[in-house]
Amino acid sequence: MSAFVEAVLVDWNDPDESDSELRVALDLPADKAYQFGLITATQRTEAMARARADTVRQMNEIIEGLDPGLCHLRPLLEQAVGNAREFSRIAMKHGLDFSIRGRVGAGRDAPWPKKRQSTPCSP
Repeated sequence: MSAFVEAVLVDWNDPDESDSELRVALDLPADKAYQFGLITATQRTEAMARARADTVRQMNEIIEGLDPGLCHLRPLLEQAVGNAREFSRIAMKHGLDFSIRGRVGAGRDAPWPKKRQSTPCSP
């Protein structure tokens, strides 16, 4: 198991209740929501998997969108895809916009990202 840890925030608003006059926002990490009995272990696992998939997807988008002058970072970033802290360190050092977006909504499904094939930077 990698040292990949993310803060997953559960969005408690029901997307079907668009006519609701009151929006309730409870920003709570999924592990805490589970500890407090607000979500099941399955829901916690699913929320964390969706957050990880979103993070990996964002990392891949950054790698694919590298400017030609930053192509030398591709191998470093590809190697760091499994480590959000390291990826963030490399990105920040080189002015790339990367932040972990951990807010997920209960019941929203996102497919696990497929392993991306490495492609060369275009000049």
